[in-house]
Amino acid sequence: MITDRCSTLGLLFILYGEYGHGQQHHSTSFYKLTFLFLALLDISSHWSQQYSTAMLQIHHKSSEGNANRFFLVKWYYNNYPFFGYCCVSAELTYVLLYVLLHLNSMGGPIFRWSLETLFKLVLPGCIMKQVVNIFQLTSSCKAVASEDALVKNRAKD
Repeated sequence: MITDRCSTLGLLFILYGEYGHGQQHHSTSFYKLTFLFLALLDISSHWSQQYSTAMLQIHHKSSEGNANRFFLVKWYYNNYPFFGYCCVSAELTYVLLYVLLHLNSMGGPIFRWSLETLFKLVLPGCIMKQVVNIFQLTSSCKAVASEDALVKNRAKD
């Protein structure tokens, strides 16, 4: 998981720099904020998921670890084709954003069209992964808070 998070953050930071320089206008700020938000969401949702299941000594992808999570998070971890599509789509989206930005006239119009078509196919998976990350973050934070409340109540007894 650490290698995966580091590679994703690396891609997002590169995109932040590539899409964020030039004239300062609204689209530049939008791109910078988007890539920053995606980096923070990725690292915080996965850290929170990992922490919430580790304190229960359960694997973060297991059915037990996701038993009380939002249904989309459970489905994400229990449906491997969906999980794979979202993960691969997110990484490919970031790589394609970089390649398309630097493509210029290299490769010709058919090559550009192919990459743009691939981008349109993987973008929904990337968006869905971000939606899952949001629910993963909120449901894992709720799990940590619930466990903390149980521990505190046990200490009172």
